[in-house]
Amino acid sequence: MGQFLSPAALPLPNFPELTPDSLAHSVKHQLAAASALVAEAESVVAGGELGYLETLEQAENQLQQAWGLLSHLNAVRNTPELRDTYNGLLPELSRFYTEQGQHQPLYRCYQRVAQSAAFAQLSPARQEAISLALRDFELSGIALEGDAKTRYAAISERLSQLSSQFSDHLLDATQAFVHPLSAEECAGLPESSLGMLRQLGEARGFQQPVVTLDGPAYLAIMTYADHRPLREKVYRAYVTRASETGPAEQDNGPLMEEILALRLEMAQLLGFDSYAALSLATKMAPDVSAVTEFLESLANRARPFALKDLERLKQEATTLGLATVEPWDSAFLAERI
Repeated sequence: MGQFLSPAALPLPNFPELTPDSLAHSVKHQLAAASALVAEAESVVAGGELGYLETLEQAENQLQQAWGLLSHLNAVRNTPELRDTYNGLLPELSRFYTEQGQHQPLYRCYQRVAQSAAFAQLSPARQEAISLALRDFELSGIALEGDAKTRYAAISERLSQLSSQFSDHLLDATQAFVHPLSAEECAGLPESSLGMLRQLGEARGFQQPVVTLDGPAYLAIMTYADHRPLREKVYRAYVTRASETGPAEQDNGPLMEEILALRLEMAQLLGFDSYAALSLATKMAPDVSAVTEFLESLANRARPFALKDLERLKQEATTLGLATVEPWDSAFLAERI
């Protein structure tokens, strides 16, 4: 991590000094170091596996810290330069983890540790880490060969790209919406919310408060704004972000369809009936039917209380002359109650 993070002390990063170029250099450096260590798995001598795996895990931690800085800044301070850097490195990261998950010599190192007499002397936490690593190898397609192995790698890389594109579209659609507020539309908003909306307006060159689809602004309108048409406008804009109702280049619909198809194909390559079953392989629930049963039971138990709450909202709506309770009314009515 260089001057950004010390693996020993792990202080907070000096964010003002981080640039796309410096972050890319740090990620590439740690990626090269981790890749070189993975390549050494084939030459690890018997009895030296634990020391080797600990060194590799340290290198992976440093890679994750470097990548974590870049991905965090890309999420919270998205700029064209940061986005290009992130998306440019994403395929390399995806290939590294896919190849690592299918690396036979590395897999055999973990197997030898698990089968050795020394395994019983390890701490429970360390034993669990070794067992989970072996499980993750199996879920990464370690047993795949030939075309199936190649296809799995291609799916993994494509899913990483689609996930990034999905997030970019959602962020762009969120940032594109700006609605200047009239005095009438400001009715009901507390001064704290108005102050925030004025700051948003100033930042975008307006001489009045504006509402955006960023969380705090959206919630302020949904909770406090007396102006019902405004609440409806903002609600509809929020729930249709990156959909077919907006610019075609931001529509996440086709991406979702491709993601679902690729997830199913990946699951089937690994011998699962569905992606849900693959997902549960790393979770506490025993199977898909158990999750379905739990959710249905939860819904049945919650429904009477939800209906009671809805009735209370309808009573409050009546006092305002509203014939129905719409989705853009619920938070506003609940705040009144």
